[in-house]
Amino acid sequence: MCSSDLLQAVLASPVSLALYAAAGGAVALHLVHGVESAHRGLGLLEPGNAAAIRFAGRGLALLLGGGFVVLPLALALRGGA
Repeated sequence: MCSSDLLQAVLASPVSLALYAAAGGAVALHLVHGVESAHRGLGLLEPGNAAAIRFAGRGLALLLGGGFVVLPLALALRGGA
């Protein structure tokens, strides 16, 4: 059994699928907070660049967190068809 088949078997359970999707959302929130916090901690967050840093952080969070949500949903839907 390959890893994709194993993942599809786990994601066949709605509880596991919901938990996996919630974890993807948590990753996204963690990244939103982490990008701004890291720049603030390093002294790089200033009024002039705050909007750009927040925009980039939210974009990164959407890309990575969204991937963690969309890919298991796609696998689950593909496995159910």
